[in-house]
Amino acid sequence: MGRPFDLPTLNSQNGSWHSPEVVDEVPNVPMWNPVLFQLPSGEILLFYKVGKTVESLSCSRMATCSVEHQLKAGIHGVLGLRQVCNQRQLEDGPINVRGKTMVVIQPVLYQTSSGTIRMLLRPSDEVGRICVAESKDSGVNWSYAQPTELPNPNSGIDGVKLKDGRLVLVYNTTSRGVLKVAVSQDDGDTWEDVLTLEETLGMEFSYPAVIQASDGLHVVLQPGKV
Repeated sequence: MGRPFDLPTLNSQNGSWHSPEVVDEVPNVPMWNPVLFQLPSGEILLFYKVGKTVESLSCSRMATCSVEHQLKAGIHGVLGLRQVCNQRQLEDGPINVRGKTMVVIQPVLYQTSSGTIRMLLRPSDEVGRICVAESKDSGVNWSYAQPTELPNPNSGIDGVKLKDGRLVLVYNTTSRGVLKVAVSQDDGDTWEDVLTLEETLGMEFSYPAVIQASDGLHVVLQPGKV
């Protein structure tokens, strides 16, 4: 029997870190891409994937401080969540481009000025453009995902809606060596590239994460050689 893969958590209090605690483990089965989500009640949920590859994922799981749950069968893909309104978002099955399966993952969620919830999605190589799906009932039901005008080479994206209403997206375009910032002033209907953060042949600048802080926008990313 091989060593167990485990999923540790770290807690910070008064400026210091506690020792990690294992919340789940299965021998020879990796657990990956953890995402934290805080409910309006203050309860923190931990979502994560279980399985060796995307194609052979055994399940998605959700853990709270006291209990772990397996999510419904058929919900696949790496999870990424932002709190976009004061209700819990629910989704009863996979979101796909019409006529295709397993071609979009890693959603970036935001709320439009009209109250609709939208998600931007990382596409497969087959699709080749960032996709968007939307819900008009707080996330209970979702549309099919539709390709946008934004190219993407099957690479992670991240975005944030600014306090002034603009939407900012950080994404790879023609390759993972090109990382750009696009801005939308109409809730994602149209986009304008405003900045190239990285553009270096033979390098990779991927899996960006962006937040808006009191001193401006902050972007972190994963660098590496191709």
